[in-house]
Amino acid sequence: MSVILPQLISDGMVLQRHAEVKIWGKADRPVTLTFLGKQYKAFPDASGHWEILLRDLAPGGPHTMRINEITIHDVFIGDVWLCSGQSNMQIPMARVRHMYPEEIASPNPNIRQFTVPQRFNFHGPQDDLEGGRWAAATPETIQDFSAVGYFFAKRLYERYHVPVGLILSAVGGTPIHAWMSKGALADFPELIKEAEQCADDGYVARVQAKEAKRWESFFNGIDASDPGLHEKWHAPEYDDGDWEERQLLEPWPGCGSVWFRKTLYIPPELAGKKATLFLGTLLDWDMVYVNGQPVGNTTYRYPPREYVIPALPEGRCVIAIRVISKDGGCFTPGKQYLLVTDAGSVNLNDTWRFRRGATTIPPAPEVFFQYKPTGLYNGMIAPLRRFAVKGVIWYQGEADAENPERYAEKFRRMVNIWRADWGQELPFLFVELPHWEGGPNWHLMRQQQWLALDIPKTAIAAAFDLGEHNDLHPQGKQIVGDRLARCAMRLVYGEKLPHSPFEIAGKLDLSHHQS
Repeated sequence: MSVILPQLISDGMVLQRHAEVKIWGKADRPVTLTFLGKQYKAFPDASGHWEILLRDLAPGGPHTMRINEITIHDVFIGDVWLCSGQSNMQIPMARVRHMYPEEIASPNPNIRQFTVPQRFNFHGPQDDLEGGRWAAATPETIQDFSAVGYFFAKRLYERYHVPVGLILSAVGGTPIHAWMSKGALADFPELIKEAEQCADDGYVARVQAKEAKRWESFFNGIDASDPGLHEKWHAPEYDDGDWEERQLLEPWPGCGSVWFRKTLYIPPELAGKKATLFLGTLLDWDMVYVNGQPVGNTTYRYPPREYVIPALPEGRCVIAIRVISKDGGCFTPGKQYLLVTDAGSVNLNDTWRFRRGATTIPPAPEVFFQYKPTGLYNGMIAPLRRFAVKGVIWYQGEADAENPERYAEKFRRMVNIWRADWGQELPFLFVELPHWEGGPNWHLMRQQQWLALDIPKTAIAAAFDLGEHNDLHPQGKQIVGDRLARCAMRLVYGEKLPHSPFEIAGKLDLSHHQS
């Protein structure tokens, strides 16, 4: 066995300054750890487990740590923050790169991120992760960083000039109960029952197999009955003269496939040039062709459609879009619909040729086990418990907005369990849900979030004003990160900053809060 280390203890890691830092693992012989000129000894127990405590580490780096025959390089000491929640925390810098080109080009390498692999487990807390690595923010890696996390860390680094480590453990679409332990759900018997059902591996395997077969049948059925595929409606030579003319943003009813076609003429000076298609967002799946060649596809609603055309054809250029919708579809109003080149852009938000392909019965909602109670806590939080952190930033709630009534109670229980896991009163900084026209209950969810401020050592970053009417995922992640950082400066670092309505810590009177 020699020495086995957990995934977190690896090259590029950031250790928490001025804290009790655990270094642990398994071994079949005594362990010697050498770090910052000191040696530490540990003797494995009967099962091979060992642990060494490092205390009061001063910020800085890079350092080297040696554990028996293993050398860990590029170790920094600073502040480590756990970043968790759902998609608005998970969204990477790549999704907002057009808003922040300077950040993409010149990131701060003193900011590091460890991305926890997505994993659910219903049998109990895992001891370790099944992958993941630390990465410094460089032009090659920055686009994978959580946008909210990166801007939060950047602001803290600019303020305190110590390295910042981010542990990103977030999964899009997840309700809060996925991040709670079985014990934290004690007063929610229906959720306990669901978690216990999922602990049957056979049940999970059967459902997953059934789901895979169901969705394969759904798409195969559409493909088989879509004349657009058989008659090659995406081909540039196809005659669409008898198709309906329709504005791109006009919605359409039904379940199945529809096709859009548009003909452009590319002048000689742009022939062979690279271009990008911006097609906003849409319901639900799309495949895009340029002169019969596929240039990109997206399999769910929310990601922006940005498809690169390596070389524009000279003369006639046909853009064809095939869309599959579960229950009616539309392109999202207010987004960019452009063909962009170095020489300028062409507006695509106008009249297109339109024709329906296949129609079918809407499918039942998909089953996602990563949304089930306790699964992500066991697989993505529990393995982190021994790694010292400064605090938690949390951006979640969208998935609970349909039934928000007991969210504050669930949040309180989750916070208490996580704090017990780490053995300290971890600061929890969380983000208010922004305004969104697609969220009719979001005002009730925001009330629940504000009620959670009666939990000690919590703070909320207001975000109602940052919402985008047409997008569940507002692009202005820098402001969110900055507000979370100011929460940290007040609550965690003890700064007395000027009053701001956008960062609130502690108990407060909500009678006049407007959300």
